[in-house]
Amino acid sequence: MKTAQKSRTNGGPGQSGPILAALCALGLVACGSATLHAPDGGAGSGGAGTAGATGSGGAGGGAGTTGLAGTGGAAGTTGAAGTSGSAGTTGAGGAPACGARGQACCPGAVCNPRGTCDGTACIAADVWASQADGTYNFNGGTWAQPLFKSSSMPLSAVNALWGTSATYIVGVGAAGLVLQNTGTGWTKQTVSTGDFTAVGGANASEIWAVSDSTFAHWNGSTWTPVALPQTNNVYRAIWLSGPGEGWAGGDYGDYAQLTGGAWTDKGHASNGYAYYGIWGSSAQDVYMVGNGHSIANVGDPLLVRHYDGTTWTDISSTIDPNKAMLPLHAVWGADASHIWAVGEGGNVVYWNGSLWTSLLTGAGTSETLQAVWGSGPRDVWIAGTAGVRHFNGTAWSQIPGLTAPVALWLSAN
Repeated sequence: MKTAQKSRTNGGPGQSGPILAALCALGLVACGSATLHAPDGGAGSGGAGTAGATGSGGAGGGAGTTGLAGTGGAAGTTGAAGTSGSAGTTGAGGAPACGARGQACCPGAVCNPRGTCDGTACIAADVWASQADGTYNFNGGTWAQPLFKSSSMPLSAVNALWGTSATYIVGVGAAGLVLQNTGTGWTKQTVSTGDFTAVGGANASEIWAVSDSTFAHWNGSTWTPVALPQTNNVYRAIWLSGPGEGWAGGDYGDYAQLTGGAWTDKGHASNGYAYYGIWGSSAQDVYMVGNGHSIANVGDPLLVRHYDGTTWTDISSTIDPNKAMLPLHAVWGADASHIWAVGEGGNVVYWNGSLWTSLLTGAGTSETLQAVWGSGPRDVWIAGTAGVRHFNGTAWSQIPGLTAPVALWLSAN
């Protein structure tokens, strides 16, 4: 059944405003709503609306434009010059050299291995020499006579010494005697029946010894006798410029050349001549020394010949124009401009590369100097009938301990 709509009567002002406010306060209706209809009559007043939500922030501003380039700053003024720094210490190798043979002793009188300080300079401490009672080694302080390997027997005397290093040394003597130390101790053997007078070589596998009856060659493992280039003569000197290349000389001015491993006789000067020593700085710079032909009431003068790679030339007159100096017995050089030759009458002559001069060594005029060797211009040793002397580049000094050595050798290092 259809219900009749109740009509609103016209009358006084509507009462819905206060009622909605009360209901709003109690949370029963949404504040500000107007769902209830006032009775027909006066217009009802609406409740106050709530505040709107806060608006979102505006969009960020656009990117700024590139700024103008700044101008360069003014140039600075030149600063004041700095003061000089203190001097640096001497770099390696810049300080005065010391310790090596021929150099000054280092602080504390210290020298390199196989060297000893003589109070001023370093001298060799592995020098070998031989005299009538045996072969000796100078250890820097005294001369000592080593023993043969696995034996209590001291080393025998020899007529000549030569080596390749401080641990590889050969000595030759009478009746074919050969002493040899190849680094493991001294041994001896008899190679021939002749008396060996000299020995020299190019290396440990190329060594020659000469005598009055035969030559002998060492090939690194065996000694082999070789016939003399000139028979019935005594050879007294030998020197090699390299493997299979060298010279030998002896009595009557005989000399022979080793070429390609074979010896060739090159003739002789004449009776009265003899060669006792040979040494060269190269195959084109070789010296032989000895005695020339005897002169009545004077004796045998010295003899010096030089080989330039092509020709032998007698240069004795440039050293002794008056033929007043006695024969020379040995020659050795540190290089082409530092050469010493020694001999009878205590004579020592020296070549400085342009001039021969006679040196005063302290040797008496009755002394015969038999050997000379060294490791450099400031470490030179001579031996003779009054013992051993040493030259340190400035002065000669006596090395006591031996009486009359005939052979002397030392390594260059």
